[in-house]
Amino acid sequence: MAKKRSCRRTSEENAAHNMAVRIRKMTDMQITEYMDEIRKKAYAEAVDDISDTRKALCDSCDRNKPAEKDPTAQDFIDVLKKEKIPGVGAVTINKLLEVAKRYGFIQQVASR
Repeated sequence: MAKKRSCRRTSEENAAHNMAVRIRKMTDMQITEYMDEIRKKAYAEAVDDISDTRKALCDSCDRNKPAEKDPTAQDFIDVLKKEKIPGVGAVTINKLLEVAKRYGFIQQVASR
């Protein structure tokens, strides 16, 4: 396959090419520092995303509202069912419900 002529490159392809050339011209130490900088920036963004998610979940918990009674395991399961928490689906909730019943946190209802 023939090499694409530089005059036919799109602006995105030119940007990628220029970045590749810049990286190829770096010394080993410069590449290491550049990669460390990228890693730190990605880590900071991930921590910010986690903090935002945690804040959103805490805001939806109504922590400032006085509790009329102590929350139970069933209340916890009900909150999990009601809230749309990423990574906690119906299967996970059912597994938690089974464990809670097995260890006596929730009374088993006699099924007919």
